[in-house]
Amino acid sequence: PLTLTCLARRIVEGRGEDWLSFPRRALFDRIGIRDAVLETDRFGNCIITGYECLSAYDWMRFGLLHLWDGVWEGERILPEGWVDFVSTPTGSDPGRNYGGLFWVNAGGALPDVPRDAYWPAGFMGQNTVIVPSLDLVVVRLGPSPGGADRYLNDVVAGVVEALGLASG
Repeated sequence: PLTLTCLARRIVEGRGEDWLSFPRRALFDRIGIRDAVLETDRFGNCIITGYECLSAYDWMRFGLLHLWDGVWEGERILPEGWVDFVSTPTGSDPGRNYGGLFWVNAGGALPDVPRDAYWPAGFMGQNTVIVPSLDLVVVRLGPSPGGADRYLNDVVAGVVEALGLASG
């Protein structure tokens, strides 16, 4: 993740753009996220793979952007192929639980959740789970008693059941 942050910063600054304002201009403002706080490390570096403070509502917007293949209100926000990249298992993960920067359920890490689910996982079980087959995004913030995966499985499966959606 830190290598990704360094690479992204080089690309953004190489185009003459301000690194610290880039996420807000390129993503947050475009999908209506107004109150995000991006913290920096002690050197002033914005760490884009963590240190984001968003409300559940704003994480929902982020999840919907992925559910809708990177398009928001008819405008392409994420590059073509990005959602496939993050939601497809990498060839180097024999358990098929990790995609391009996101966790994926292809290997059944969440046994009671559809296999097409994928999610960015945050500190202490902060998760935004995207389930394309159910047209569903579930945001879960807070500690995860009993382990993050087991708890996330139960939360998402519970939402699916409460909404009367078919799981599988």
